[in-house]
Amino acid sequence: MPRIIAVDSSGQSLGFRVGKFLRYVFLPQRLSRLLPPTHPPCMRHPTIAAALALALSAAPLLLAAQDSTRTAPTLCYRGRPAPACTRFVLTEIGYYARAAGSSSSFIVPGSGDQGRPDFPVTLRDISPQVSWELGLMSNRGPMSALGATVLIGAGGGDGGAEVGLKVRYRRWLGDNGLAIDVGSGLFAGSLTAPNGRANGAGITGDVALNAADYGAVVVRFDALRADDRTATALYTGVRLGSKPALGATGLLAAFVILVGTAVATADQ
Repeated sequence: MPRIIAVDSSGQSLGFRVGKFLRYVFLPQRLSRLLPPTHPPCMRHPTIAAALALALSAAPLLLAAQDSTRTAPTLCYRGRPAPACTRFVLTEIGYYARAAGSSSSFIVPGSGDQGRPDFPVTLRDISPQVSWELGLMSNRGPMSALGATVLIGAGGGDGGAEVGLKVRYRRWLGDNGLAIDVGSGLFAGSLTAPNGRANGAGITGDVALNAADYGAVVVRFDALRADDRTATALYTGVRLGSKPALGATGLLAAFVILVGTAVATADQ
């Protein structure tokens, strides 16, 4: 009996095309069993995935803890509040103009042989001041600092503070370095006397508004006891700190050298 084989228009039998379709559908499934799984290990093991997620979430906390344990610089040249600085150096130069103070009157003897009579003279006891201060301060927390400075002064012809020691207190007004400075101490100096200069000792005190140790405006008071009298002076002034103070000191030193050289040359 003859076999009947169904053939499509392309000449392929129906059984051949059915078998090809089945191989196309089921062969990938068989191969997939032989190949390794495509899922990452952490997805096949929930414990590993949870540990990885915990580590990633804890990383920012660990970094923040590391930052918080970093210590502030032990010594700064320009003062800043804690925790930016633990201690800082003070290098300052200031000019203080005399606003008020005591004066003394003297009788200058005349020259009798030339017919000049005696005449009175009134002089300021203490003159305007140029002062340098060098010291160290320590932050006692984020709001205040305490320290001390050595004072070296140079007055005009009427005398004033020459060398001294001051206690310094600073109250920080913010992280930008703005602060209130208060200083007080003892000094040795001199004042005008009838026979020249009279040496003595005195007290000094000042209050300043400080701008990040770059500069400050100052009100200062000095009292000096010498020649059996007490001389006083009230000053208003400006004070430079840190690098501006070093620059101003260098310029002043250069000016003094130039003036001294010019005077020496003129005397020759």
